[in-house]
This record gives sequence, C-alpha cells and structure tokens, in this order.
Amino acid sequence: MTIKTFVIAVVLVFASVQVARSQNSNSSPAQTPGPADELETLSQQWMEAAQNHDMPTLERLMAADFTLVHPSQDRVTTRAQWLSNLVGVETKQFSYKHLKVVHYGPTLAVVSSIFFSDAVKNGVPFGGGGTKTSCIDVWEKRAGKWQVVTRYATRPEELKLPPAAPKSPADTKPPATPK
Repeated sequence: MTIKTFVIAVVLVFASVQVARSQNSNSSPAQTPGPADELETLSQQWMEAAQNHDMPTLERLMAADFTLVHPSQDRVTTRAQWLSNLVGVETKQFSYKHLKVVHYGPTLAVVSSIFFSDAVKNGVPFGGGGTKTSCIDVWEKRAGKWQVVTRYATRPEELKLPPAAPKSPADTKPPATPK
C-alpha cells in the first residue's frame, strides 16, 4: 500500500464519520454560513457541467485517472466510462445537502455530501424518478488546479444487509411449555 493510498483511506474513514455525525446531529446550534470554500463551488460546477454535458469543464475538473467506486457495480468506473455513460443522461435537477469540505494540507481535500438528483437515463427515470446518494469526493490540487480524483457513492437502497443464515432445526423448535 502506498503512502498516498493510505492517506486517502484514512481521509475517507474520517469523512465517513463526519458525514454520519452531521446526519445524526439534530440539535446543532444555528451557525452563520461562512464564505463558500472553493471546492463547494467546484463541486457545484462539476454537476452543472454533467447536467449540461459540458465536456471541456468535465475534463478540466475530473482527473485523467478519476474513478467512481459504487457498490451497485462490480468494477471501478473510469473517467472515460463515466463520461460515455453521461451521454444518455438528462438531469432535470440536482442539489447537494450537508456538503462539507475538509482540507488535509494545501493539495488534498475531501468533500462529503448527500447528493439529490432527478434524471432520466435513455428515456427511463433514473432511480425511480429521483435518487439520494451519499458521496465522498477526493480532490487533489494538481499543477495548481483542483481536480476530483475519486468519488465513493452509495445509495441507501444498496445498503441492505445480506439474508440471515438459515436456522438450525434446534433453533426452530417451539419453546418448551412449563409443566
């Protein structure tokens, strides 16, 4: 495992904890929003570019070695695959909720969010007419410009527990009746 991979793994674990903590915190005090972080703006621009099929902006914001990791797929999706899949997608609207940026030095950051979208893929409503996805995006500053290098995306319906193991015959006997 390289140091970079280890750092990214640690960052992702930390970001996951922060997303979970922010989702479970119902009593946070009211805060005055500060100025938007540059990566909040770039995250918005990335999805606007996807919505508008703006390939020059997508290629500028997405690293050449970009990967999408998604539990519904048995493989990692590359930037080329992601961009080619976008051709059949018409995004009607999207929004980020609970977006949080955490910087790990001047060249590495994680953006965690809940991403909502209403899209049609090849004429069929994607995700039943609207999706909610938990996203963790890893951004790296390369040659002075921020680029997203990895997105980890999970939808709630994909987090179903595996079926329980079959019970043994001893477990299925009715309880003994007292005499």
